[in-house]
Parts: sequence; structure tokens; C-alpha cells
Amino acid sequence: MKLSTNSNNYYNYPFLSDVGDNSVINYTPNAGGMDLVNNPELIDNILETEGLPELKQIIIEMNSKDSPYITLGCANWQSKDEPVFTYLEFSFRDIQTANNIEFISQIDNLFLDWLYQQADN
Repeated sequence: MKLSTNSNNYYNYPFLSDVGDNSVINYTPNAGGMDLVNNPELIDNILETEGLPELKQIIIEMNSKDSPYITLGCANWQSKDEPVFTYLEFSFRDIQTANNIEFISQIDNLFLDWLYQQADN
């Protein structure tokens, strides 16, 4: 993946750091994008993983040298009036795979179908 030199938004990687949303119960600032593939020691800079060893471990594994994935971002927050939200944003390292819109759309559709099946159970 080619790193962008124009990262003043969330459409280019690496993302800039940001103060984040301080209106939540478990406030953590946005550390910004970092290359965990070549710098795995930076994992400790991702404050969202504090108290969430499973999130930290999956980020480590997805950025390991033999993984086909790269993580782009994550978050974990609890609004004062809402449940906890967590997400992990990732992509394929292989640029041709990452840019194959038909393939990615198929994965999305299969995942959505699976989610609906889980909701029905």
C-alpha cells in the first residue's frame, strides 16, 4: 500500500491524529494512522486497545508479516446514552484485491446475509 502525503481527511492513509470525541464515557484521542506492519511496537500507541486485549491481539495478528491484511483504524467508545461501539477497519494488502470492487461487494453482501441470519436466530 502506498502511503498518502495528503492525509488531511479520512479518505487518505495514514490518517492524521485528532482529539477525538470527548463527549463519550471512555474518551480516547485518535492516535492517527500508523504502519503496524513495519512497526509492530507502535501497537501500544493505540489507546482504544487499553482494556480490550482481544482487539489488541487481532490488530497484531492482522498486521503480522504473513497476514494478507492491514488494519487502517479502530475505535471503541461508549456514549452517555448509548451502548458500546467498537469497529476495526481493515483492507487487503494486495492492491489488486483491495481494488476489486466486485469481490469486495460480494464479501460485503455475504457478511450482511450472515448478520441477518444471526438476527433471526
